[in-house]
Amino acid sequence: MITPISAQQIFLFLVQFAVLLASARLLGEVMKRNGQPPVFGELLAGIALGPSLFGWLAPDLFIALFPREALQYQLLELISWLGMIFLLLLTGLEIDMTILRKLGRPAALASVLGVLLPFTLGYIFATLIPDRLVARPEQRVVFHLFMGTAMAISAVPVIAKILMDLNVLRRDIGTIIMGAAIVDDIAGWTILSTLIGMTTKGVLDVRDVATAVGSTAAFVLVALLFGVRLVRRLMRWVDERVLVEEGHITAVLVITLVCAAITEAIGIHAVFGAFVAGVLLAQSPRVRANAIEKLAGVVHGVFTPVFFAFVGLRVNLTLLSDWGLVGAVIVVACAGKLIGCTLGGLLGRLSWWESLSIGIGMNARGGMELIVALIGLTSGILGPEIYSSLVLMAMVTSFMAPPLLKWSLQHIPLSNEEQERLGLKTTQRGIFDKRTLRVLIPAAGGPNAQTAMRMAAPLATNANARITTLFVSNGLSPTFGFRQWWREKTHIGKEDPLLGLQRIAQDFGVSIEKRVVSADGMPEGEIVRGEAQRGYDLILLGASSYQHPLGGEFLGQILKDPPTHVAIIKTRDEKPRYEHILVPTADDVYSQLAVEFATMYAEDVGAQVTLLHVLPSPGQPRFRWFRQRQDGLDENVLKMMADTMLWEMRPTRAKPALRLSAKVIEGERPTEEILREARRGNYDLIVLGVESRTGRAGTMLSQGTEQIVNQVPCTVVVVFPRGLRTGFIH
Repeated sequence: MITPISAQQIFLFLVQFAVLLASARLLGEVMKRNGQPPVFGELLAGIALGPSLFGWLAPDLFIALFPREALQYQLLELISWLGMIFLLLLTGLEIDMTILRKLGRPAALASVLGVLLPFTLGYIFATLIPDRLVARPEQRVVFHLFMGTAMAISAVPVIAKILMDLNVLRRDIGTIIMGAAIVDDIAGWTILSTLIGMTTKGVLDVRDVATAVGSTAAFVLVALLFGVRLVRRLMRWVDERVLVEEGHITAVLVITLVCAAITEAIGIHAVFGAFVAGVLLAQSPRVRANAIEKLAGVVHGVFTPVFFAFVGLRVNLTLLSDWGLVGAVIVVACAGKLIGCTLGGLLGRLSWWESLSIGIGMNARGGMELIVALIGLTSGILGPEIYSSLVLMAMVTSFMAPPLLKWSLQHIPLSNEEQERLGLKTTQRGIFDKRTLRVLIPAAGGPNAQTAMRMAAPLATNANARITTLFVSNGLSPTFGFRQWWREKTHIGKEDPLLGLQRIAQDFGVSIEKRVVSADGMPEGEIVRGEAQRGYDLILLGASSYQHPLGGEFLGQILKDPPTHVAIIKTRDEKPRYEHILVPTADDVYSQLAVEFATMYAEDVGAQVTLLHVLPSPGQPRFRWFRQRQDGLDENVLKMMADTMLWEMRPTRAKPALRLSAKVIEGERPTEEILREARRGNYDLIVLGVESRTGRAGTMLSQGTEQIVNQVPCTVVVVFPRGLRTGFIH
């Protein structure tokens, strides 16, 4: 019979969890306010609550809070393991495989020398330690190999947290450090598992080594060759079929736990599997950003602070007596990593400061070293003196890494590619990402849907972009599926409305997906809103007619705090492609939304996009790029203003070949000036970014925008931003 956990044990666990979490967050905040990574404070919180301070000052209270009971200890240990696993998941999600492949040589050399040199120094140092400090003098070879491994290991979770705190994980140097640390730990854990086998059997089993290495290589190979496709299909299925809003988070966690379980089963640490899971999920365009943000908030806010506090809780500095031994262990450990990794970086053709930063980052041992030391102690390889020395070495190297790495990174300037990657070259953030764009077209197969498809197809030419057509049925009878299948197979009745849309999409080389949902008495607008919440970036609609006002109950339902951006196209002259596009602009986010929409379309069809700003004349300007003036401006000044506007509003993800120009004109009535420019400029498309006015009856537009839509001589696209509750910018 299984004995359940007692109420007292549950109560004590909750108190322990609350104390560790509050202390870790408090000291983490203190470190953050003093310019240090929060992980520093989280580790100190654990040390302060452990036997080194709290247990020394108030032993009775310490035993009451952290009793020496295996089950009570294991409850906290389980939470710390989840913290490690989830932290490495988020680390993998930040890794760009294209950057890692490009920077593979420095990472490989740094990891190889970062293992070989510390391992060699650790082995030599172990031969100088007297027998009285060795747990099993008759197995000194195992002890020597173990000390080499302990010196060679790095702490991937600690390194990842430090790089996240310093905001350098997406930089080249951060990617190299993480790549080297992962390879380093694979080698270290492979050697460690072999040593444990030697301790048990008393001999070195070559087959165990070959099995561990082969299993790891096979796991990585299968993950890269098949795992990426499998994860993409799974996330796509979840995205399209699962109605529960948190379904994405569930799928991400299940994939992570399965990968972690696999690597744990083959003898490599579970955190390596979690890291690989993050890398695989990062390659899937269907992983929703808001799901990852929610997950990251819980992980960084709960699990990782408790994990690092628990790591510190296991440190007992009162066991240390031979401080000369402690100093020697720290010196050997630091020398091996700093020299080995720095030399590897230099051989990989990195600069001195980049190479030194790799050595500093890889020198952090943290929780991994504590786990290694504990394994050595419980396996009978280490004595208490060596164990305590390794524990203190782990803490010292972890505390050294953040300030030293922060200092060395100041000497590494951002490259142009890094600036573009991090979005630092412009002040505007990208609203749309054409690489993973998801467009939803509510359709009945008629002219409106075909109009929307002609506009949507050029937006989704990327392999990872998707167009989904949504068909709403009035009800799904028991024979609905059969009748639908029979019509498609025999072509009885009207042509499948999807075929006309597919022909348009094929002209642009894109494919579309079809979804059929039952109305079940719900308004169609609410159905579209519900579908749009499944991770779409844009709803694209064709208006019923050019003369019809842009409003009505259907649009009102969609535009009432829309879950995603909405674009409505009203056609005067139906064209397969539009070549001259005008985008009126102002100093607001609605204009930027229109600019990004227009340029996404123009990039594929080769259209010319002209940005137009009407400067009030005369008087105080309302555009932040322009200084105060009282009189009219000459053409040279207006041209200079247009150049400034062009630089400011060009989307960050726009291709260099984009044909984009800008024009600034003066006028007392902006609406009339826009209409005048539209008539004389030979434009065939105008794109307007506007705010939804759902309170006005019969229309969603302001009076000036409605006038432009009804009077311009060409097709108009009106783009509405997503609602305030979901956030405007991605």
